[in-house]
Amino acid sequence: MLFWNCYTSIIFVQVFVTLTVVSQAATITVPDDYPVIQWAIDNAYPGDTILVRTGTYIENIDVNKQLILKGVDTGAGLPVVDGGWSGNAIRVSANGVTIEGFNARNSSGAGIRVISNNNMIKNNIVSNNQHGIDLSNSVYNTISNNNVNLNNGVGISLFNSSGNTISGNIAGSNGIIQTEENGIGINQNSNNNLITGNIANSNGNKGIGIDGANGNTVSDNIANYNGREGIYLGHSDFTLIRNNSVKSNRGSGIILQFSNNNNITGNNASNSLNYIEGYPSAGIHLENSNIRSRIL
Repeated sequence: MLFWNCYTSIIFVQVFVTLTVVSQAATITVPDDYPVIQWAIDNAYPGDTILVRTGTYIENIDVNKQLILKGVDTGAGLPVVDGGWSGNAIRVSANGVTIEGFNARNSSGAGIRVISNNNMIKNNIVSNNQHGIDLSNSVYNTISNNNVNLNNGVGISLFNSSGNTISGNIAGSNGIIQTEENGIGINQNSNNNLITGNIANSNGNKGIGIDGANGNTVSDNIANYNGREGIYLGHSDFTLIRNNSVKSNRGSGIILQFSNNNNITGNNASNSLNYIEGYPSAGIHLENSNIRSRIL
């Protein structure tokens, strides 16, 4: 009986040690350990960190595990993920992923596309793509301190994505080729998001556009010199638009269309330039929006 107890204890210790070793997060370095980022992802375990050194990686990567992907500037700039004008440069399909410190470019889809939840996308350069950063059916992500410029379509886009934080990004000069695109677009059932501290200047269409989405907060942003409105709210209710600077846009500084029960307070909306689609440009313009939209 004593032998059996000792044998059982040895097995338990062996299993415990094995599980402990497996559960420890590893760090993988590209190109030292793997020359291709996707190979590093494929061989990583959830919880691992992948460091990617400066270089150009012509790939369409899919982050399908909970990983930290971090670009390391070794002196010649951030590592470049070049999509080769085929699909997305970086696609995040697993929950709890961090993407930090990359230059994502030349994609026919999005520079960074997120279709999962609770991710962190920060400190990246996303330019020269069809679209910049795109969230679809995704919740509770943080998109922060990214430079999202010179994309053909929208800079940062949310579709059916709620509870996200979009903060401290620069989304400028997007949608110049496709002039119906915005710097930041919050669309169709993307509710209760926080859009704060962003700069959305000189985009082909609107600086920040919200359409068919409720309960969002738009605060402390700068949206100047855009092809149409600085901030647009359409078919959207219960929105707080507060302390934004919207100057010298070709449309109105802030416009509400078919939107009710919103709160617009403490904004600087001035120097709109001309007439768009038959209505005069103004600092703040309400069209088919009820009086319960509060303006202070």
